[in-house]
Amino acid sequence: MIKKISIVFFVLISLVVSAQNKVTLVVEGENKAFPISSFESNNLLYCSAKNIAMGFNSNYFYNKEAGKLEIKFKNFNVKFTANNHFIIVTDRRDNNQNVYQLPQSVKNVNEDLFIPLDYTLEYLSYASGKTVSYDKNSQTIIVGDADKIELITKTNEEPPKTETTKEIKNNFELNELEYKVKANGTLVTIKTDKKGVKFSAKYQANRLKVTLSNISINPEIIIHQAEAGIIKKTDFNGTESGGELVFELEEGSYSAHDIFRDTESNNIIVTIHNKKLKQVKKDDNKLKDKWNFDIVVLDAGHGGKDAGAIGVTGVREKDVNLGIVQKIGKLIEEELPSVKVVYTRKTDKFVELYKRGKIANENNGKLFISVHCNSTPQKTEDAKGFEVYLLRPGRTQEAINIAEFENSVIKYEDDPNRYQKLTDENFILVSMAQSSFMRYSEQFSDILNSTWKNEISIPSRGIKQAGFYVLVGASMPNVLIEAGFLSNRKEEAYLKSEAGQNEIAKTIFNAIKKYKEYYQKTMTEELN
Repeated sequence: MIKKISIVFFVLISLVVSAQNKVTLVVEGENKAFPISSFESNNLLYCSAKNIAMGFNSNYFYNKEAGKLEIKFKNFNVKFTANNHFIIVTDRRDNNQNVYQLPQSVKNVNEDLFIPLDYTLEYLSYASGKTVSYDKNSQTIIVGDADKIELITKTNEEPPKTETTKEIKNNFELNELEYKVKANGTLVTIKTDKKGVKFSAKYQANRLKVTLSNISINPEIIIHQAEAGIIKKTDFNGTESGGELVFELEEGSYSAHDIFRDTESNNIIVTIHNKKLKQVKKDDNKLKDKWNFDIVVLDAGHGGKDAGAIGVTGVREKDVNLGIVQKIGKLIEEELPSVKVVYTRKTDKFVELYKRGKIANENNGKLFISVHCNSTPQKTEDAKGFEVYLLRPGRTQEAINIAEFENSVIKYEDDPNRYQKLTDENFILVSMAQSSFMRYSEQFSDILNSTWKNEISIPSRGIKQAGFYVLVGASMPNVLIEAGFLSNRKEEAYLKSEAGQNEIAKTIFNAIKKYKEYYQKTMTEELN
């Protein structure tokens, strides 16, 4: 459920379509500059996807309810989704789909989608079959050979309007709160584009007080009787340089809270966790049995028609992943007889990403480990090392690139569109829904990373975060491992060898054994 509290007639300056930006699009062979609605946000230029489609003289389809826009070129369709990093490019000749991930998400403004131009030029070039570039001096999107086009720096035309731009009636830097309710709590998004906002949160006497400074806040932002989940009422006390949001909570409902900044949007995210999930009976032996560490789910990445990454000498990632997973499973079965091993695949077969999480859940897994190998296009010795990933939106371009590759398996699935609902915002919600497992995921990551450093020659690149689809559905502590780089000749040789796989499997098994001790001790303390 989503509950928005907003001032309808206020619009943040960074998201207002500016006709003054004067971005135009010119096509080789046409003596006309087509005006493009645009705006700048976080030093990036965003342009209207609708206007770009018109400039290409291409048909487009816009679904307002779903927040999707698809541009139809001669042989390709390009689909954008609001508040989403992913682009789907479909080749209509064979219905083949490729999924690409942008460093910044697509924006939804005035019933139009605005795309970060710098990051989408190559995909527009690929889909249109023409070179698409941007000349900053003339603010011109160039379609074709730039040397053959006389750039037009001025146009008397205004960009075609998709909706009347709303009037800016204030200079406040915070105009909107958004509430989302989950079973285990409530998420509040404090919407602002301003950088450098200072914030803190403190719980006292059934109230969570969020203090904001270095920001001007619209005093009308609060509807005092706003109710959302465990939040029964919201109040605001303003100052000249900030203010205090006070969330009155349902009595006895509060368990914990988190507050952090979304580095992409600069929004402040507050999660308020519900206590209901922690209410257990001390003498409930069935509950203790439920949380006993008795099942590990091992996921060998890729498989079947999905080979994964290909190494320097042709080694297939799917084969390495399966080899490592089988060896981990054998060690568990031999040395931890009280722990059952569940495999998402034991042979060279293709398993859809969502089914892997489904298998884990149906077997009541206590730990989900997805094993993969990394790769770079350059096939050099420069990229090397092991990484372990947690499920959160990616915050580095490298993490995003890796998630993009691992997620691209959806092109082999029957319904790749099922994943398009997983926007950045929804990844945050998923992380929140899995908050009861996150500290265990983090603990296992710490144990694995330190164990790896002590036992494996492949260096550790540390613990990172990214939005892997395969982790979304696994409602238990979960991690994704990149065991090394197949694009590195030395690491490829190690990863494909029996000795290397045995060593990696032993290291991961040792981490599982240490984690089991931690898990059982912690759960016993919590349930007693």
